[in-house]
Amino acid sequence: MDRTDRDDPDPRAGHARGAARIMSEAAQPPAPSAPCPVHRAEDLLNCSRTARILLGEKTYLLRLTRAGKLILTK
Repeated sequence: MDRTDRDDPDPRAGHARGAARIMSEAAQPPAPSAPCPVHRAEDLLNCSRTARILLGEKTYLLRLTRAGKLILTK
C-alpha cells in the first residue's frame, strides 16, 4: 500500500482537486503587461461613416452601421 492509499480513502479525489485548481487558474485572464491604448471610434471615423486602417501592407475598412455598430473588413 503506498502513501496516497493510506492518506486519502479515494485516490481519485486528489485528482479532482488538482483539476479544479488548474481550471480555476486557466479561467483567470493574464495580467496585462502594459495598458492597452484606447481610441475613440469617432476620432478614427473623423465625421464619416468609414475609415481606412493600415496594418503592414494591408488596408482594412472600418465602417459604422446605421445601428451604431462597427464592422472591420479587409
